Amino acid sequence: MKTSPDRNIIRQRKAFDNNEVLLADVRYKKIYNLLKKFPKRKVLEIGCSDGEFLKLLKVEGWEVKGLEVSKKAVQKARKKGIDADVCDVNNKLPLKDNSFDVIVAGEVMEHLFEDLDFLDECHRVLKEEGILIVTTPNLISLKNRILMFLGFNPRYAIDDHHYHVYTPRLIKNLFKRSKFNKTKIKGNFIIYSSGREKILGTFFEKLAEFIPEWAEHFIIISRK
Repeated sequence: MKTSPDRNIIRQRKAFDNNEVLLADVRYKKIYNLLKKFPKRKVLEIGCSDGEFLKLLKVEGWEVKGLEVSKKAVQKARKKGIDADVCDVNNKLPLKDNSFDVIVAGEVMEHLFEDLDFLDECHRVLKEEGILIVTTPNLISLKNRILMFLGFNPRYAIDDHHYHVYTPRLIKNLFKRSKFNKTKIKGNFIIYSSGREKILGTFFEKLAEFIPEWAEHFIIISRK
C-alpha cells in the first residue's frame, strides 16, 4: 500500500482528535445488532476513535483491539482499558494474518487513498469465514438528491478529508474487485432517524434496510 504524505496525516489527526463515539448513532446500533448474531470472539475496530464502542463490546465478552489515526483519541481509548494503537491505515496494517474474527471500519474508507488496498489488508487480517463490516456515506442518498435538485452541493462529496465518494454501484464494483464475497449492502436511515422523531424516524431506519440507495450511509457486510 502507498505511504501517505505526513502533512495529510497530521491534518487528519488534528481533525479527529476530539471525535467521540455516540452509541446512540443508528450506524452503531445497527452494527451492534449485527454483531449479536456472531460468537463473541476477536474484533478489530479500525477508526475506533475514543474506544467507546469497543468498551461496550469488551464488557459483553469480546476480545477487542482498536486502530486510530489520532494519538489523542488513542490515549482516551487506552484510559478506558482498550488495547488501541495509533495507525495510518493507508499503509499495511500492523497485524498478523488470520488474526481476527470480525473487523469493523466505520467511516474510514472514504478517507483513504487506496480503498481496494485497504480491503485487501482487511482480508489478510481476517480469519477464514471472518466478517468485515464497513460504513461509509452515500453520495446519492435521498437527501442529497433533493439538495442537488434544488441546486445545492451534495454532502460528503466536498470534504477536506474525503478522497472517495460512493454509490451502490461503486460499492458493488469495489467489492467485486476485492477478495471478499457474499457482500450485502444495508442503510442506516433515510432523511432522518428516530433520534429526531421517534415514530417516523424508526420507519425511515427500517426502510433503509430495503432501499439502501436512499440511505444516508451504507452499512456493508462481507465475508472472507
